[in-house]
Formats: sequence, structure tokens, C-alpha cells
Amino acid sequence: MTTLAGDELALEDWITLEKIKSFLEKLKMTTKALESSFATLDNDLLSMDFLLAQFEAGKEAAIDDPVMAPMYNSGWAKLDKYYRLTEESPAYVAAIMLHPSHKWHYIQENWRKEWAESSKTLIETLWNEYKPVESPLPLCEAHRQP
Repeated sequence: MTTLAGDELALEDWITLEKIKSFLEKLKMTTKALESSFATLDNDLLSMDFLLAQFEAGKEAAIDDPVMAPMYNSGWAKLDKYYRLTEESPAYVAAIMLHPSHKWHYIQENWRKEWAESSKTLIETLWNEYKPVESPLPLCEAHRQP
């Protein structure tokens, strides 16, 4: 017959589990928000910004914690990998820039200067690729032509 005497959780274990649960609730909330019918492309980067901030705060708070510190570090590294993939498509930045309540203000206020500058270059490149080659005639002139 096996004994379970050594399988009890100590108070320290319960505290660690509570920290993990609390953090996972933030991840769950963000995931659910992005799954909703109201999810839009601009929310992807906003959510990633939120999650990266949560990971960074966790990393700082748990810098000496032998259990939590590696969890925060590996989670941050994985999220950063996906965040960097968004740099391959200007659609994410364009979605924020074109959103009426965000525009450039969000990027300038929430991103590092070098990220904001590279985003601006990305959008300028996108615009140059898709802008009209010729200006359309003004509506009044278009009606005058036979």
C-alpha cells in the first residue's frame, strides 16, 4: 500500500499556486476578449502590450523567486517572439493608426521611441505601395467631360 504522507502541499506551495492562478486569470481574460465577436486587429497589439506589461511586472516582482522568475521569463520570451512577428505585417500598426480613438497617439504614448519610429516607417512604406498613382479628377470636373 502506498502512502500519501509526503504529498501534502506546504503553505509556500499554496502561495505559489495562488500567484500562478492570479496571473493565469489575466491571460484568460485577455484570450476571451480576443475571441469575442467584437475582436478587431487593433486589439491584438493592444492586448500584447497589456500582457507584456504583466509579464514585465511579474519578472520584476519575482526576480529572486526560483519558481516564478523562470515562468515569467519564459512566458515573456514566448510572447515577445509572437510580438516580433507582427512587425512583418503593417496591418497591425495600420489597424491601431486607423482606429478613431487610438491613432498615432497610442503608439507615441505606449511604445518605445524606436518602435514608434519603425512603425511610422512601416506605415509610410505601406502608403507608398498602395497610394493612388494619379489623383482622381475632382467630382465637378468629372461631370463636365463628354
